[in-house]
Amino acid sequence: MNLAALHNISPCPIQNVNMPLLEERNIKLDILREDMNHPLIQGNKLRKLKYNILEAHRLGFETILSFGGAFSNHISALAAAGKAFGFNSIGVIRGDELTKQPLNVTLKDAQERGMKLDFVSRSAYRSKNHPEFIKTLKNHWGNFFIVPEGGSNELGVKGVTEMVDERFLDYDFITTAVGSGGTLAGILQGLKNQRKVLGFPALRNADYLKDEIGKWNLFSRKHS
Repeated sequence: MNLAALHNISPCPIQNVNMPLLEERNIKLDILREDMNHPLIQGNKLRKLKYNILEAHRLGFETILSFGGAFSNHISALAAAGKAFGFNSIGVIRGDELTKQPLNVTLKDAQERGMKLDFVSRSAYRSKNHPEFIKTLKNHWGNFFIVPEGGSNELGVKGVTEMVDERFLDYDFITTAVGSGGTLAGILQGLKNQRKVLGFPALRNADYLKDEIGKWNLFSRKHS
């Protein structure tokens, strides 16, 4: 398993956004091009998976399992990581009704990269963190290292903090979309209260995110 690429993720370029409205309001808007950090895994997904993969390797696991919906970028990234770094990948996919229709592009690509797909009912999926459900998965798939949905855990947050560098201090606000919360938590931890951070939830009814983000670090607990 060649993990050298995970140890050497280079800083990504910052691209300016030019729009008449921004010029009229005297607003500078730039985008950190994290999509350029890997040809297939890309962006915050590579950051979140970095230390999870390294930990799985340290512990001797050959298989990594995670969870996601039918259009999950995280599932796609994990499948690509499995192919790139030489481990088996399993995706537990929300919605057993998906077995009755052709795979969409996201899941088809994941499968072609070697990922085994396990479609479960939506009610079963809600139990994805329960020990009995995990036991059922292990009885079926054998031993595996678990990465949570979206890649958001302490290891994922640790990876995201490395995205933050001195260039961030050139801005008044740092913004990001928020799904599972790990990226926002990592940015908050990396900035250490030096700048304001705005998170834009990708889902409705995202009140739970404050608790999810807050459990990973003290900075996010205060400022999420």
